[in-house]
Amino acid sequence: MQKFVVNLRPSQQIAPSIGRVHRNSRELAHQATGTAVLLYAPRDESTHGYFATAHLVEVLADPSSANHLLLVFDRIELFDVPVSPDAVSTLGNADNKEPEPDPFYTYARGIRPIAQCQFDQIVELAAERSIGGMGEPPSKANLAPPEQERQRGTRETYIRSQRLRVDALDHYGPICAATRLRLGPLTWWRHEVDICHIVPVSFGGEDKVSNVMPLLRSVHWAFDNGLFMVRPSREIVFRADAPADLVWMFRGNRQAYFPTSPLAWPKTEHLEFHFSEIFSKVGL
Repeated sequence: MQKFVVNLRPSQQIAPSIGRVHRNSRELAHQATGTAVLLYAPRDESTHGYFATAHLVEVLADPSSANHLLLVFDRIELFDVPVSPDAVSTLGNADNKEPEPDPFYTYARGIRPIAQCQFDQIVELAAERSIGGMGEPPSKANLAPPEQERQRGTRETYIRSQRLRVDALDHYGPICAATRLRLGPLTWWRHEVDICHIVPVSFGGEDKVSNVMPLLRSVHWAFDNGLFMVRPSREIVFRADAPADLVWMFRGNRQAYFPTSPLAWPKTEHLEFHFSEIFSKVGL
């Protein structure tokens, strides 16, 4: 099983549980989401080497830099003594073919793959070097194959969802496409909007930007239940029985917001599907 190492600078982290990497590591970041990763500090940090394990729980667009992503971690377990690159120089690369004496350089890529055996060896080596020599590596769960498959399916779904959210916010920004409201962020990297499928996944809808719009949660629910529709012309039309409070949320706005690039606009056939199969009926 493939694992991942994240190259972080502890001295420049936004918060203990948040790191920043360049967007060229985007696909690897999505692959690593929902898994345990190793954290590595480059050589020009005061303390460098493999310094912790953590679970990567979310990948977010960095609103302060179009070239970077934010990684959100939990269950961070710091090593008592960081494991230096020299100590693991004989462990081999992710294909177990040749040693890799320098896993990361000062300005290396943000994320790289690592073999499961290497990951385990580094964690075990960190435990052996812990204060007093009494450390124990984290226990390894012995899951039955059906449970492994269930967790793998859940993680793959989560990864697709996170990838789609980043793609959509890249084009739309943190705005509700229907009301044009911007709520949040309560902290500067989080936003209230949901990513709403126009053709629902249950109807075979694709996980593509052209089949989604960012909507406030209540507005998302209303769209899914056919209380309003968006025409290809961007016109917003409410059903006759739409609650007055829902209409009030739009503050008189009757034009949906679409991204600058026409390639990211909702496809006409998707909006027409929503009209014929949801808006014109009783909703989901």
